[in-house]
Amino acid sequence: MGTASKSKLQILIDESYKNSTNGTLYTPNVAGTTNFYSDKGVFKVENILFTGTPGAKYQLKFVTDAIDATKPSNMPQNTTRNS
Repeated sequence: MGTASKSKLQILIDESYKNSTNGTLYTPNVAGTTNFYSDKGVFKVENILFTGTPGAKYQLKFVTDAIDATKPSNMPQNTTRNS
């Protein structure tokens, strides 16, 4: 990412949890601000609200275009993560 500005970060609920029929009473929801843009390589995440069934397990996804997968320094992380 370096000092890139205006890269996007999006926060989502993992679809496998969102559409699960595991006895949850409430559909999980991320509300407020869910899209953030970097300023000099830093994302400031604020004004986000997560709701769902108390005690249930959920997983949030953080998706960004800030990581350049073609850079050699980022390749080991991608290999490890996808293994």
